[in-house]
Amino acid sequence: MDGWTLAEWAERKHPTVREILGVFEKIAGALAYMHRRGVLHRDLKLSNVLIRKSDGEPVIIDFSCATYTLAEDLTDGGLPPGTDRYRAPEQFKFLREHKDEHRARYAFQIADEIFAVGVMLHELLTDPRPTEFRPRFDLNSPALPPPPLDWRMRGCQRH
Repeated sequence: MDGWTLAEWAERKHPTVREILGVFEKIAGALAYMHRRGVLHRDLKLSNVLIRKSDGEPVIIDFSCATYTLAEDLTDGGLPPGTDRYRAPEQFKFLREHKDEHRARYAFQIADEIFAVGVMLHELLTDPRPTEFRPRFDLNSPALPPPPLDWRMRGCQRH
């Protein structure tokens, strides 16, 4: 297929927030379709979504880590194949809690894919040049403290 990865597309096009959100609305629709059929991609990231040159439509690619009957045989570790930057914090917590249990396997969930989509969206909305190297903090870093409670509650207050 002739297209650009999401990162390449953003680098070339410098899309508006509205254009980025339009692409992510379509990605979310495709994922909802997959999830209703029991398919989890398990390696969503900027390089695994192409924007078709012919019509600008996003296409999810590289299903080599997707769930299927013997998917757990792809790895010796407790986590399914994937890219650490896009993994949900729960996956790393599972590894820490089960590090001595060789047979322990993380049960990948739809929530893990939603986290990965959030990381992708964060990357595109916070960095106008995704291919330029800039040090960034990982959203799944245990060193990243949660926001103060008063900040989280502010959106819930009625005026």
